[in-house]
Amino acid sequence: MGFVFFAEAMEVRISRLLKLDLGLNKIYDEGAIRLAQTLEKEECKLKWLNLNHNSIGNSGAVRIAEAVENENCKLEYLDLTDNDVGDDGALAFAKSIRNEICKLITLKLRLNVIGPMGLISLAEALEESTCKVINLNIGINKFNNEAKKRLAQTLASTLRLPAA
Repeated sequence: MGFVFFAEAMEVRISRLLKLDLGLNKIYDEGAIRLAQTLEKEECKLKWLNLNHNSIGNSGAVRIAEAVENENCKLEYLDLTDNDVGDDGALAFAKSIRNEICKLITLKLRLNVIGPMGLISLAEALEESTCKVINLNIGINKFNNEAKKRLAQTLASTLRLPAA
């Protein structure tokens, strides 16, 4: 509940912030949902947001994923490392990063509980020409070999090596 009050107070100054580190603050889903509302405001200028180690689950992740699809959201860097994001959250981010409106370049989902379905969906999203993500950290999740193989295939088909 404490973060919700912080989020409300932050809205007064949000137009001045470009970078915000809220790692290790136990904001939970409720705080993430409230923060997502702020990200959708036209006056919000945030480009860099760290939310690692905050016990954010699927409902908070889904709401943040929806926010990054909003035309007013300017976020380019998002770190959700070591939370409780599962397949639902990963699927929501896969949908968002496919959207040409989404400005995310870096997405960190390391140390969560994303399973094969979430990984495959993220891999497929990377193949889309509208996806701007060039830095994706998804290590230490709940992937099986089939999902890892699918990611490897995606990376092999999308990597462009410089000519010799």
